[in-house]
Amino acid sequence: MDQQLYAVAQQVKWSLKDKFADHIIRLGGFHALSCFIAAVGKLWSEAGLKDLLVDSGVYAGTTAEQMLSGKQFNRAVRGLTLVYEALMHVLLSQFFQCSDLEDRLADVPKHLWSRMKEANLQFESSACSGNSQPVDNLTETFTQYWGIANIAGQKSALIRWSLSRHVVADFASTMRVQSGIKSEADHMHGQTQKAVMKRDEEHVRTLINHLTERMTNPFDISLHPTCLINISTGMHVSPEIQKSLLTAIETGNKNLRSFVNNALSTDGKSSFYSPLSRSNLKIFADMSKKTPFRSRTGDTLHIHVDPELVFRRALTLSSSRSCNNVQSVSADIADDTDEIS
Repeated sequence: MDQQLYAVAQQVKWSLKDKFADHIIRLGGFHALSCFIAAVGKLWSEAGLKDLLVDSGVYAGTTAEQMLSGKQFNRAVRGLTLVYEALMHVLLSQFFQCSDLEDRLADVPKHLWSRMKEANLQFESSACSGNSQPVDNLTETFTQYWGIANIAGQKSALIRWSLSRHVVADFASTMRVQSGIKSEADHMHGQTQKAVMKRDEEHVRTLINHLTERMTNPFDISLHPTCLINISTGMHVSPEIQKSLLTAIETGNKNLRSFVNNALSTDGKSSFYSPLSRSNLKIFADMSKKTPFRSRTGDTLHIHVDPELVFRRALTLSSSRSCNNVQSVSADIADDTDEIS
């Protein structure tokens, strides 16, 4: 259910409890995923995730902030997917480097490496030549180690199936499109287009290069400090925040058990619709203290002031002005802000 309809439906249910006592109203998957993305952003945005997206040039600053707050859903899903792919690439690369340095790759059976190389070469030669001779050797290889020949009782049937299955599938798909049963464009996802995939690959390479060259590699054990840090700035967190982050899963499970026992059980102490208590989780954003400011309406606001962000904005403004002086722009920003001591 959409969020606005959900809010209206909940109000109706609360006002008519007896009539809708057996009805359970749920948000749709879109809003559930938005909350999940916002949770990821809350935990790791100030730990270097936002800086990775912005400083690499993949996303603009305001866009990244909206993405990590649960908005800009499509961009957020794509951005987190690109970051995940980049992190997995760096992780696997670091794993093989460490294994090679410690001579742990020798523990892998040599015949497995040789068979994998042989299978790859046979696939390539079969695709180039178009003959079935390499497939015979490949079938023998798979029969000995993986038992694929057990699928078919006859070797010739297995070879014919392997060589013709993709042709039959392509022929059937083309016939369905030409007959009007389905449209190829209707069933093609936007992210599978060649131009989009090429752009995604370039952005993943950009993220990998920025992560390994300009940030602290989170998977390089030689660079690991004794405490949690921001991989972008290298700032160390306080022991209180580190303990809170390392025990976040345990705290979440504890709150979940408390909610189930109190709100879902028959003898629960609270209602299912009672407000949830805060977890009081400490995150990287809590490292910067809130500063009181007075708005134009006279209200007092307590907000986080990021000195690095202020400097970046002053630098951007100075480059667009004739004075080209960061100090004068910073002074103008300070004059426009009435800080309460």
